[in-house]
Amino acid sequence: MRMADVFTKKKRSEVMSHIHSRGTVPELLFKRFLDQVGASYVYQPSIFGKPDFLLKGDIVVFIDNRFWHGKSNLPKQNRKYWLAKLERNRKRDVEVNRQLRKDGYRVVRIEDTVVLKMLKDLNGKGGR
Repeated sequence: MRMADVFTKKKRSEVMSHIHSRGTVPELLFKRFLDQVGASYVYQPSIFGKPDFLLKGDIVVFIDNRFWHGKSNLPKQNRKYWLAKLERNRKRDVEVNRQLRKDGYRVVRIEDTVVLKMLKDLNGKGGR
């Protein structure tokens, strides 16, 4: 049984428009960390698969959100949709990794929660 959305179509569109896949807090904190250690990088390079960072010319780094990459609990509503959506995301990740490696890149994927914990541990105050 499908539950009705609590928002109108217009309001749902507005809410969803505020969810960004680029420039997330974990990305920006990782970027700040790279700046602090003097790393050479390109933020959001124009490369297949849209990695978040390019380091040393051949290392691509993705800061992956746990939910969107299928590593957290599914919503209770509309499970069938979410199972299919997250499976497509996982398959896309595999294909992107394969193609980037074929193109000579080394691929690193870091979960957003790992970035947040790492920076909290390094700074002792949540990376801010």
